[in-house]
Amino acid sequence: MKGLSALERNKPTSRLQLTLRRLQGISMLIFYPLEFMSFFSAPWAPVLAPRWISFQTGNKAALWSIRAWLVYVAAQVALLLQEQHAIASKEASESEKSTAAEGEEARIQREKTAKRKEQIMYQLVANVSRLPVIVHWSVEGGVYPYEILTTVLSLISALAAFGGGWENTRLPPPTSR
Repeated sequence: MKGLSALERNKPTSRLQLTLRRLQGISMLIFYPLEFMSFFSAPWAPVLAPRWISFQTGNKAALWSIRAWLVYVAAQVALLLQEQHAIASKEASESEKSTAAEGEEARIQREKTAKRKEQIMYQLVANVSRLPVIVHWSVEGGVYPYEILTTVLSLISALAAFGGGWENTRLPPPTSR
């Protein structure tokens, strides 16, 4: 709820971004209760109260929670593609204006832009490789017959997320004096 209210106070630059972020917030409001319902209806889950939710209802809740997660990830991919397009447009317009005598500030801005483009690529690879897995899990019986595909796509997603996190937190190389 905090995220949605903060979103309304500090609106993104475009209407599409606002709509996608709202959709993400609403999908998480749907995802979490259904995920908890699914978890606590499982036979192996800790019993905190009498079982009010049947195992079959829990399975349906699991499917719908995964579908809500699918909406979130698809919206995230759309946001990343939009940001990538905005950066490319900005770079194209700046390259037309650039002069040979660029200052230190322009170089720093180019480095920041290059780093953000790299972050976007890591996130896109992670999220796009998650989409087929989420679709597979959100359909009873799955979409494809071989679970090895789920494993490979999940590995790609994990490696991309790890690589992106590594690059975001790594220290810059020491400067020589």
